[in-house]
Amino acid sequence: MKITKRQLRRIIKEEKAKLVSEMGFRHPKTGEDMFLMLNDIVDKLLDMGMDNMELAGELRGLADDVEDSRYVNMQNSSYRE
Repeated sequence: MKITKRQLRRIIKEEKAKLVSEMGFRHPKTGEDMFLMLNDIVDKLLDMGMDNMELAGELRGLADDVEDSRYVNMQNSSYRE
């Protein structure tokens, strides 16, 4: 069965998209799952004696920053249009 260059390019593009979507969020150098890395950091902070409530507050602050950046990005993109 022969395929054209165009078909081959489309197949490669589709397979690449599948691989990227299956990879999730990986560290660019190590390939390690970044959510597992984050979980490991949380465990280490608790093992080092960080107070549960203090850590929860810090994580809530990070989550708030992420949500705030979403709104800023939305405003910036609508401003450019």
